[in-house]
Amino acid sequence: MSDPVPNGGGGSHSGAEDKGSASGGNGGENPSPVLAAKPSNSNNGGGGGGEPPPRYDPPPQPVNGMVHPPTAPPPHRPGRVTNQLQYLKNNVMKAMMKHQYSWPFMNPVDTVKFALHDYFKIIKRPMDLGCIKKRLDNNFYWCAQECIDDVSLMFNNCYLYNKSGEDVAIMGQSLEKFFRTKLKSMPVVECVVGTASAGASGGNGGGGGGASKTPKGKKVVPPGGALVTPKPEPKVEASDKGRRRRHKCTS
Repeated sequence: MSDPVPNGGGGSHSGAEDKGSASGGNGGENPSPVLAAKPSNSNNGGGGGGEPPPRYDPPPQPVNGMVHPPTAPPPHRPGRVTNQLQYLKNNVMKAMMKHQYSWPFMNPVDTVKFALHDYFKIIKRPMDLGCIKKRLDNNFYWCAQECIDDVSLMFNNCYLYNKSGEDVAIMGQSLEKFFRTKLKSMPVVECVVGTASAGASGGNGGGGGGASKTPKGKKVVPPGGALVTPKPEPKVEASDKGRRRRHKCTS
């Protein structure tokens, strides 16, 4: 087996968004950097609260042979906190980064160090696990489908740049299968669950942060469903608790 290309495409995994799957590599061109992320009716997508603002990912500019996509939400498009995004952050991403084959995908591909002179001719939108984690930490995403699209882009980049059967392609297939399995336990309906604010780190090149204030209990529209209003648990006054305890003792 040949030596794996770092990030196999990790920061290098590129490619057409839905090209490339766990089955192996494929060709074709990368999609346009302009993305209009829409809530999905599938278990893996969605958003609640209507259509998300248009998303624009500026063309990547390599610095010292590496591309670092922005990780802080721009002021005109703040992210949100949803139940599905929390699941991706706390259950899926943490598990993926501990996977035995995650290491080629942790950081952007260093095209200078590994003399990958054709990398940016083939991979138009680099992506890596480290970037996705920072985006989740900074509440960069509007809905879970945007995060899932970034993960898919990372794997597609891997399959586009690396030939089927090469070490890093096999690692990517194993890690993607693990990822898809974890997604099966994600909440089916996506709802806003809190107030989003940009992470303290500020990310890179994201144009600052700004906070997206989405009050808890706001009506949201889950994919293909009716309005849902999360209801807070009723508060029990201390005096009521005391009366209940005395009632139990005397009964």
